[in-house]
Amino acid sequence: MVSAGEPASCWSACVHGIPPRRREKCLVGVFDGEGSSPEVVRAALTVLEAVAAHGGPQVEIRRGGRIGCEAEEQDGESLTPEAVEFCRGIFADGGAVLHG
Repeated sequence: MVSAGEPASCWSACVHGIPPRRREKCLVGVFDGEGSSPEVVRAALTVLEAVAAHGGPQVEIRRGGRIGCEAEEQDGESLTPEAVEFCRGIFADGGAVLHG
């Protein structure tokens, strides 16, 4: 069992069975979303930047295009082929996608 004083990476390893590994840089693909979502995404990115500033892994941010209602209004599709390719590229590079 992991105690409150142990690093989160140890907790993660116990929960998921994955040994902790230090990443020098994390890749995050970002779709801002719509409505109040852009504010939530900005807050999440602020947290990621603060973690990086305090010794956590550095974060590389890549911005995606439109997705959702805005894309559907302009392109006729809520998930455009460009957005799909953007996500595939992020995943191929070992990253994650943040969508508001």
